[in-house]
Amino acid sequence: MLSESLKGVIAQTLCKKLGGGRVAAREILLTTPAISNLIREGKTFQIPSIIQTSKQLGMLTLNDALLDLVEKKEISADEAYMRSVEKTGLAASLKAKGHKLTITA
Repeated sequence: MLSESLKGVIAQTLCKKLGGGRVAAREILLTTPAISNLIREGKTFQIPSIIQTSKQLGMLTLNDALLDLVEKKEISADEAYMRSVEKTGLAASLKAKGHKLTITA
């Protein structure tokens, strides 16, 4: 039932902005036949990889949203790391882009 009726999911987390205030980092999942199939088969652990490969459809992982906010200098790398659900991947992406973490994993 869920796989047939779901249209999309948007999840957000509020991050502390540099200089004060808050900004939302959003993860966006849109239902496609592949997503519906994964839900039906109970293979929801594969959904993040579908989101990664479906950016052209408007999907966005939380880590990509956090990395974008760091790149725009809206939040610190440490704040992004703290808000991330998949910390290892984000730490690697931050390092690859030249951002330093003061928090140890």
